[in-house]
Amino acid sequence: KHSDSAPRIMEPQELKLGDLRGQLIRQEETIIFALIERAQFACNAPVYSTSSESGIMPKGFDGSFLDFLLQQTERLHAQVRRYTAPDEMAFFPLSLPEPMLDALDSPLMIIPNAININRKIKSIYETAILPNAAQEGDDKNYGSAAVCDIAALQALSKRIHFGKFIAEAKFQANREKYSALIRARDSDGLMAELTNLAVEKSVLARVRLKASTYGQDPTQKDAAAHTYKLEPDVIMSLYSKWVMPLTKEVQVAYLLQRLDPPVVGYVGLSRPSDRGFTTAPVLAAQHCLARSASDNAHAVRFDAFADPAAVIAAVLSNAAHFGVVALESSDEGISRAVLRQIANSGLLITSEVWLVAGCVAVAPTNTTWPPTSSLSTSTATELASTSHGASHGAELLQVYGTQRNLARCSRWIARWCKGSAHVAVTDDAEALDAMAAAGAGAIAVVDGSIPAAELGRSDMTVVAEDLVDVQGRMRYAVIERCVGVPSGNDRTSLTFAMDGRSPGELSAALGAFHENKVNLTQIQSLPPEGDGSAFLFYIEADGHPEDPAFVAALAQLGTVVASHRIVGCYMHGGDISPQARPKSLTPSPEKSLTPGLASSSPPVSSPAPPAEQSPAPQGLAHDGHGRIDLGGHKVACLGPTGTYSHQAVIRHFGGDTIAVTLPTIESVAHAVESGEVPYALLPWENSAGGHVAQAVAAIATTSCFAVHEVCSRIEHCLLFNGPLESITEVRSKAEALSQCAGFLNEHLPKAKRVPCESSAKAAQEAAVAGSGVAAIGTETAGALYGVQTLRRGVEDNHDNATRFLLVTKQEPPPALSAVTGGVRSPFRTLLRFSPQDGAESLPAALAALSRRAVPVMSVVTRPAGGSWRKTFLVECAGHREDAAVGAAVDELRRLCSSTRWLGSYLSGTPTGAQA
Repeated sequence: KHSDSAPRIMEPQELKLGDLRGQLIRQEETIIFALIERAQFACNAPVYSTSSESGIMPKGFDGSFLDFLLQQTERLHAQVRRYTAPDEMAFFPLSLPEPMLDALDSPLMIIPNAININRKIKSIYETAILPNAAQEGDDKNYGSAAVCDIAALQALSKRIHFGKFIAEAKFQANREKYSALIRARDSDGLMAELTNLAVEKSVLARVRLKASTYGQDPTQKDAAAHTYKLEPDVIMSLYSKWVMPLTKEVQVAYLLQRLDPPVVGYVGLSRPSDRGFTTAPVLAAQHCLARSASDNAHAVRFDAFADPAAVIAAVLSNAAHFGVVALESSDEGISRAVLRQIANSGLLITSEVWLVAGCVAVAPTNTTWPPTSSLSTSTATELASTSHGASHGAELLQVYGTQRNLARCSRWIARWCKGSAHVAVTDDAEALDAMAAAGAGAIAVVDGSIPAAELGRSDMTVVAEDLVDVQGRMRYAVIERCVGVPSGNDRTSLTFAMDGRSPGELSAALGAFHENKVNLTQIQSLPPEGDGSAFLFYIEADGHPEDPAFVAALAQLGTVVASHRIVGCYMHGGDISPQARPKSLTPSPEKSLTPGLASSSPPVSSPAPPAEQSPAPQGLAHDGHGRIDLGGHKVACLGPTGTYSHQAVIRHFGGDTIAVTLPTIESVAHAVESGEVPYALLPWENSAGGHVAQAVAAIATTSCFAVHEVCSRIEHCLLFNGPLESITEVRSKAEALSQCAGFLNEHLPKAKRVPCESSAKAAQEAAVAGSGVAAIGTETAGALYGVQTLRRGVEDNHDNATRFLLVTKQEPPPALSAVTGGVRSPFRTLLRFSPQDGAESLPAALAALSRRAVPVMSVVTRPAGGSWRKTFLVECAGHREDAAVGAAVDELRRLCSSTRWLGSYLSGTPTGAQA
């Protein structure tokens, strides 16, 4: 949904290229002098190091010595209004103070914009320009070197961003032609129109002449004996390779915004200005645009869309210039659905940022905290005696939050919000609005990335912070049509497809990067495309597609895969640290009881194990009716009754098997690991959406083993008591909503989509929520909870199927293969390993399988903890008792820092559609 109004473009005054010539010449000279000055000092690597071992890191500052000095310099310059000028861009725009001087009333020379590529300029300066301009080594002149660096960086930034003025002058000189290219979003056409090779050649000759003149002693008569402070060819080369291409990159970006203000699409309910605060996707976009909210409010419009697919469609249709989508989280991994949508769209990831934040609890200002129902009698008495008459007795009735935040904070909510209803909403904006509308007795659990000042409004207050057990991170990607020039700190995303006819295909594909010294940082298998005959993989690698090593790697990759496609190229992003928060109002006597405040309570979603634990059976056998006989044992699965997981237990296992439904996948895995039940059935992979992130996390982090696989076709039903046109909201598990996006976009484009813990829980909520609320789930769930099946088969892919893994805590014996009479080919083996650091580690690990003709069926990348090293889950054909698989596992244990066999199991085949 787009906002109804947009900022109007004010027309700049007349501008001609001749008017700019004098400024361009002075800027050239400033750059040349700055580089010559910097050349007198060594490279001095500690100046640019962010490691505390550098010895010059400012205490408490998150950055390098240069970052610190540059930020402080900019803060000083900002007070005399340097960065209010349209040709000055700050490297740290979010930390600038207000000017002490009044603003100047200057004529409008260019349209207001948020274009700032200083982050890329700084990266190129440190990795490419500086090594050519300064001698290797460390002369300890850190302060002098950094001061010269600042002068060079500011000169480069001003010259490169001055390209906006050049672009404006060229636009005014040929308005009709440029307008046509802009409306067509033709970046290549704009670049061609801006490029004048004869002029560029003349500029380079002038730069070289100035560099040779300024960089020598003019009194020296012997031309043959001339020595230069910095070789003129070096300066000319740097100008040609970096300054000119970056200037044209800025010019194209400016022109694409020339006719309309840039529109950024994100997933949410409304523009941030409508709600008075910044949501996490908007904060990520602002970081990538390198402008604060106050600076870009007049120049950038943020439009909200229902889901990532709608954001991508908006960019494709030119309804938005950029899109911001959540791509990966530290607790759930990468979103394969979003990744597939980006890859299929032809758009590119051009920026990334990780938001570092926990969750905070926000309540109406008149809320007293904490509720007495959450306190022990002694603590409540103590609080009453010290509260000066303040009440601590307000009962909480509702807790609002996104499904992800409610799950992440489940322990805290259970401890402090006993008896309250948990209401899942689409985003943080809706959570705060719903909390404010409900008034006393309601709180909202929102991302800690929202700036603290915006949560300090008069109508709300932060009552608790750091609510999650482990601080999470969310990776946001900015998508658009084209990428820029290399920055020296780039990462490239791409997909490639293989036909799967040779066991060594994946190893050969990854070897293309290993042999060309291109470091791989992530690999994921994706659901197959088309008829499903091709295997699809996604990788991330350090470097830019134009780097020589990367060019060679891609050429070699093309000889071993069916196809490959660049999905994005972007500077490897840093984190946004959490904003400073008001002190938590949670009283100190109870601090040990809140997770985020050193909690020791068990998770609410993870029931404590019973006194007697059920032993895991030692083998599996058919019951004579095509099902596995578990001998009447309990099997935990995602509930409530009526979910696809629950139906899979009933369908695939013996009739006397007892299905134990639990509210989350995490609690299902905990039940089997704690011994409460001998088995658990986890939804492992969907043919349309890929691996289920929560199940991957559960298997990767527990000590369970997979012993069997079942596969069921999935038929999604739209459940609603009323006509289709009355539906205003659709609830289901996030994966189900994604798998039905096409139907929802076509038939219910305005309906809000709310993720729930499960499809059956959505049916329960639809039954009691009142008018307008529908669910996507099984027909059985609709019948169980009294909701009519309005439409069957609303999934986009009617061959949709889900693989479930049966897991148990006890390591299974080889006898499990008796189910097939000892035939190994239908088996799959699941392995988890963490390679050693280095570009060759992952290809070498996978080569351990390919050398023994063990086909790799899928690969999943997971974060390996706080260090952000990666761990990999690989599914391969065969059984661990096979000689080839066993030998490969032995080699992996030698190559990797850690390796664990997670089970061998009979590969399932799809059964009939779920009813």
